[in-house]
Amino acid sequence: MAQVGIIEDNTARQRTREPSFSRHVWLALRMKRFVCRYFAQLEVELESLCPAEYIATHSAELDSLRAENAQAPGWGSNHRLEYLLLEGLPDEILKQRAHVHYQRLLALVGPEGASVFADAFPKPADDWSIEKLRSQALGVLLEVQRLRHVQSEFSKLRNRLLCISLLPGCAFVSLALWCAVDFPGKPLIASVTVFGLLGGYLSVLLRLGALRWGLQHAANYQQVDRVFWNLSLNMVLSTLQGALGAIVLYFMFSSNVLSSPAFPQLVETLQLARDKFPQFADEGTFVPRGTDLSHQQFAQLMLWATIAGFTERLVPDVLSSLSKEAAGKPKQEK
Repeated sequence: MAQVGIIEDNTARQRTREPSFSRHVWLALRMKRFVCRYFAQLEVELESLCPAEYIATHSAELDSLRAENAQAPGWGSNHRLEYLLLEGLPDEILKQRAHVHYQRLLALVGPEGASVFADAFPKPADDWSIEKLRSQALGVLLEVQRLRHVQSEFSKLRNRLLCISLLPGCAFVSLALWCAVDFPGKPLIASVTVFGLLGGYLSVLLRLGALRWGLQHAANYQQVDRVFWNLSLNMVLSTLQGALGAIVLYFMFSSNVLSSPAFPQLVETLQLARDKFPQFADEGTFVPRGTDLSHQQFAQLMLWATIAGFTERLVPDVLSSLSKEAAGKPKQEK
């Protein structure tokens, strides 16, 4: 009869652990669904593996964790339940879990940190006492939880940046779809700036996509919450640098400082366009537009504006080369 009562009690508790459909949807929207299910799994392990005396001794703490999980699921209550579970495991199961947690730690730190963490946390041996094995397993679990938490926060920050980066992409796509007809009629300096921003945005997007978790983030985990702001500022600066680089490159093409068949030849074309409107030329209000160029010239100019924004070192390297060349000419003349 006592066994039947325990089974009925566990069945009733399992029903209370299963959230309703509305709560399931709400947890999924808050990205807490797995957190809640993981807590339920730990409860099942605790009730199935730990002795009844141990569960009864810690019933008050278990009820507190259950109430906390029901009100606001989070990894804090999950981590405390993991400690509670590990401390109450039988000896044979503890030996298994010690090896499992050790391998989890090595998997989290990767090859670059395997040697360091292996020295700090030796591999569990068969001749260890149960007390030493349990203490070692608790220490390994603590480090696994810390690394897991920092890695999770890092992934959240990266995903937020990727979501924010969709806004400029939608703006560029909208510009291409709805303003393509009117775009050649805009001033060339405005068109060059837009494509420079596009190049900088593509560079930032590729870097964000390649952003991966590294052990250096675990070593400096206090600064992980600042990664979001550092990368956001870097994203803004990179796009602005791309726009400025495209503008400078446009001035180089217009002044014929850079001349090559791969570059747009703007000097003669813009001079012919300027001669068509002498009234604006005399007043100094002539503004070159995309319609003043041929399709090939306009496409070349926009392409190089995008390249200048994408390759951050292109324009600075050209400017550095020109400055060295300009500084060397007076010496040669002497």
